[in-house]
Amino acid sequence: MSAIQILNYLKLQEAVLTNSHFRYTSGMHGTSYINMREVAHDAEWMGRMGQRLSHRLHTYRADVVIGPETLGRTLATLTALWSPTPVAIWCDIDEEAGEKRASFSDKLKFGRLVVGKRVAIVDDLLTTGSSIKATADLVAEVGGEVVAGAAVVRRTPDVTAEMCGVPALEVLADVEGFSTFSETECQAFGPCSERVPMVLRPGHGWRWAETHPDYPTA
Repeated sequence: MSAIQILNYLKLQEAVLTNSHFRYTSGMHGTSYINMREVAHDAEWMGRMGQRLSHRLHTYRADVVIGPETLGRTLATLTALWSPTPVAIWCDIDEEAGEKRASFSDKLKFGRLVVGKRVAIVDDLLTTGSSIKATADLVAEVGGEVVAGAAVVRRTPDVTAEMCGVPALEVLADVEGFSTFSETECQAFGPCSERVPMVLRPGHGWRWAETHPDYPTA
């Protein structure tokens, strides 16, 4: 499945939303959004994405595949199924003061599987790279070596491996033409300046609404 086919499938499933007002996890605003949860139920398609990611990551010789929540968990398992060493784990992502931090569940104790291992990080959607970076920091903290990061879709080609905190980055499909605005830019010439209603979900518009109760929402 080519990059064009991936994006066409997402559009067909109404996972690509445009001409609205969204707030992303990073705090940036934009007029478009990719809602990968719309395709989370399609086991066959998700399986094909796992196979493609495994193919892209083959040369990095990872011992472990790890995915941050939410769909990264599913993709880690599906990617590992096609890997020579099928070890798949996942981590939780929490946000404090605008920064993401990854952690392993105390019950699952996945950290022990990372020590001294080569690790590949996979995720469904790459926006700012903050989830992959938080996961990479966690892997390093427990004594693993991140060899690469990968994602099914990258919202903007501007996001690099360095921004994700990984030595190499593999992406199955890039989206072109998505405009993003800082909060200041949004107020000056973005959708905020025209009072375009903020979409509460998907995205993090609900956070915006908490601090801007007088702003219209959708």
